Amino acid sequence: MNSLKSTVQFAIIILVLSFLWAFNRVNVHAATESDCYNVGYTTAKSGVNFRTGPGTEYDIIDTLELNTSVAYIDNGSNWYTVIFEDQTGYISKNYVDNEQVDTNVEEVSSSIWNGPKLTSFSGICYGPSGKETYYNMNMSQVVANLKNKGYSGDYWVRSDGVKMFGNYVMTAARYADHPYGSVVATSLGDAIVCDTGGFATYNSGVALDIAVSW
Repeated sequence: MNSLKSTVQFAIIILVLSFLWAFNRVNVHAATESDCYNVGYTTAKSGVNFRTGPGTEYDIIDTLELNTSVAYIDNGSNWYTVIFEDQTGYISKNYVDNEQVDTNVEEVSSSIWNGPKLTSFSGICYGPSGKETYYNMNMSQVVANLKNKGYSGDYWVRSDGVKMFGNYVMTAARYADHPYGSVVATSLGDAIVCDTGGFATYNSGVALDIAVSW
């Protein structure tokens, strides 16, 4: 009888230890996976598309509101792998930041321009400072350069798709015309010069290339 009782007790102990071992393996695995992710916030006031794949050709799972918290992995591409509400998908790097967007920032700049405005349809506009075009790229390095040079402001995307640094539209220009960090009037508001490029070398006259999400 005692032998049977001992056998049962031993079997119970083995079952409990097996359960604890399996439970710990699951927890360690989950912790390892979660440690790979960063926590970020969506930055577009018009909403951010959460897609099934890393590109605009993929289906939209959901459109996330401004400052929605997401877990993401940087895979070295232009798209983050994102987990949101137990779903895995992708969001463009342009629309995730490690800090929440200050929703108290004014969306409009001080300049008032009653002439034509730059749009995705027009492509080119002649605004208050001359010829304007637009470009869409990851602005993380541009923002980092501004902050490293002592300029203060938060990066965000205006509801009309214009990329902003603080209260200023972000624009590229020829530094000979508009030095780095200077403020110049555009058809979309006052802009801070924070980038340049080949367009500035090959275009005659004043040329501004405005950063947008179009």
